[in-house]
Amino acid sequence: MNENKVWNKLLAAKDKVRREAEMLVRKDEMMPKFLQTADWLRRVLDLETRHQELLVQAGRLVSELDKPQIQSGQSIEAPGKMKNEASSLQRFGGKPRAEECAYAYVMREKKRGNILREVSRGYYSTNTGLIIGITASENKDKKDVWFLNRKAGQFQEAVLLCEKDRDSVYVVHLPKSFLDRHVQQMSRDKKGQIKFNIERRNGTFSLQVPKPIGRLDVTNYVESEPLICPHRSDEFI
Repeated sequence: MNENKVWNKLLAAKDKVRREAEMLVRKDEMMPKFLQTADWLRRVLDLETRHQELLVQAGRLVSELDKPQIQSGQSIEAPGKMKNEASSLQRFGGKPRAEECAYAYVMREKKRGNILREVSRGYYSTNTGLIIGITASENKDKKDVWFLNRKAGQFQEAVLLCEKDRDSVYVVHLPKSFLDRHVQQMSRDKKGQIKFNIERRNGTFSLQVPKPIGRLDVTNYVESEPLICPHRSDEFI
């Protein structure tokens, strides 16, 4: 069996196991089959991350061949400038960046003794069986406004990772007690996902909820120190 077939077979198996894990969560069957399934998914996702990193390196090597060769008499850019330009080109957002930051959060929690096991993409089980939805958003136009979402009914707590700067995010952790009080009043998109619209003004974080409630102050749920979340692509520049 060639490499592509092996990889495709692994991805197909991952999707199947993920569906099984979601069924176990709905049936509230957390032990021991659930933990075994979650651990298998964690190892596959780690492998996917390494695979993505290798693709980034491969793409960089290929792109080097397309660069114009330096002719005799031409000046060579300073290494620092070249690195900064490369970093700018390598910046990316969307799902890959969100997954990077979620991974950084999960790894940090692991160091603290809080093991989070992924049950499906963006949803994690704690040691006590609580399901946490983790998502991230860029700080578009640097206006300190972030738009995030998670599927309704799939989580009990939410961790919202809001970009602070290129390599760090604010961590907004909304506990079960908060969501139990307010989730029914929150907006939903066409896919049934709950909207988390976070805004920061004068150091205060608020969650936008439709009227008559309006803004909810969530500053007390924001961690005092931002989470360091470097772009993985920078490690290879």
